[in-house]
Amino acid sequence: MISKTRKSTEEKPAAPKPAAPKPAARKPAKNRYVLLRALSYIPVLFGVTVLVFVLMRAAPGDAAYMLLTEHGKDVTRENLAQTRTELLLDAPVWKQYAAWVAAAAKLDFGRSAINGREALPQFVAHLAYTVRLALPAIAVMLFIALPCGVIAAARAGGAFDAAARAATVLILSIPGFCAGLALLYLFGVKLALLPTFGAGGWRHMILPAATLAAGAGAGYARFIRAAVLEQLSADYIKAGLARGVRPGRLVNRAALRQALPAIVTSVSMTLGLLLGGSAVIETVFSWPGVGKFLVDAVSKRDYAVVQCCVLLFGVFFVTLNFAAEIISMLLDPKTRRGKGDAA
Repeated sequence: MISKTRKSTEEKPAAPKPAAPKPAARKPAKNRYVLLRALSYIPVLFGVTVLVFVLMRAAPGDAAYMLLTEHGKDVTRENLAQTRTELLLDAPVWKQYAAWVAAAAKLDFGRSAINGREALPQFVAHLAYTVRLALPAIAVMLFIALPCGVIAAARAGGAFDAAARAATVLILSIPGFCAGLALLYLFGVKLALLPTFGAGGWRHMILPAATLAAGAGAGYARFIRAAVLEQLSADYIKAGLARGVRPGRLVNRAALRQALPAIVTSVSMTLGLLLGGSAVIETVFSWPGVGKFLVDAVSKRDYAVVQCCVLLFGVFFVTLNFAAEIISMLLDPKTRRGKGDAA
């Protein structure tokens, strides 16, 4: 009896224990991926600095001549030579670029050639006004466009979907400056309900904020609809419906969650466009935001201000894209595992 038991024990060796998962092994790979993505944006910023520098130097006209004319000084050879020396325009191009980049690395963007004030504090002051316009647009995106896009996708082909698509196409087909002028004429001139220009109290920001929010919200709603609709056609949604799971539960807890990485990317891109692409709206309503500030600086060939605005906008866009990539990686487990292993 004892021999039989011993024999059966020898015939059936104990199964090896499964190896414990090692989540820490993936952590260095993820960290490498994040580091590599951050380093990959350095050439982008370098390209931005070169592009803005070359475009400003290649623009028609003489910056020294325009500066003397702006200040009402006599345009003589002596004054032109002195002004070019002050602006470093008589130095080789590579020396001008190197001097500007070295100063910009210290957050010294120089002084405006028009008013003599430092460029960076002026940029920050005007940026505050642009943010005041962007916040209502972001609120519209998150609390109106997002639900509309999800509902339109969940009821694809229905009356709500058709109405939402027609409304978004109509809004997107109207240029921003045309919509702004129409609202300005209707509510500011014809009905005299709202101020037409300037930045005073909250009533002054209704028309420009509504114009900016309409275009951003319409585009965002269409993107959300497409992203959720793509997830609704996936196999796991069909399997859930076959098991009797309610469609609303699948949309809210499955499809929308899977679409979150794409939604985060869209939010970051739209936010960058709101802050950097509001120049037309600010010009129409004479809103003293950073977009109008940049347009005025370009028209006056104010090198310091233009280069400051464009470079900081480039840094802002790069930061937004980098943050969106990291957030998307954290939200999507498949992407997180794939990128960690690839790194």
